Amino acid sequence: MLNRIIQGVNALGNAGENIKSIDGALAVASPLRQNKVGDDIALAFANDAAANTQKTTTIAKPARQLEEYELIVHNPSTETDLTVKVFAVETALGGATRDALIATLTVPKKQTTTGTSIEAHMRLLHGIFNGADCKLVVSNDTLVGAAGAFTATARLREVM
Repeated sequence: MLNRIIQGVNALGNAGENIKSIDGALAVASPLRQNKVGDDIALAFANDAAANTQKTTTIAKPARQLEEYELIVHNPSTETDLTVKVFAVETALGGATRDALIATLTVPKKQTTTGTSIEAHMRLLHGIFNGADCKLVVSNDTLVGAAGAFTATARLREVM
């Protein structure tokens, strides 16, 4: 009986891996996957980079898409916030490939509050691979100083 249930769930999207058997009883494991999608993305901003200098990267659509992802961005700069625009890369839309805006996020510059350093921020993103690759466009909000070069890092991780 348990095998039939698991086979039925697998047919609906391989969610059966979250169902375990404990002495013949059903137990449901956590649906959180926590797998990284691709490698971490390094986004280097040089000394004296003008405000709104853009760094663009495209993340290929995984073989199996999930509903929810988390975008984690590490911003070590003490000079500038970062703006992150998340796009779906839509092909053959109006006769050409177009970037469809999904979300715009602000990642604050590194700061210390009551002794705690905060320089990485996470946001949940829903449905970012609905049939298309995902593009990130990251820009600095203000001028980077003469000695302010830094490398931000972005990571995309599966949630569920």
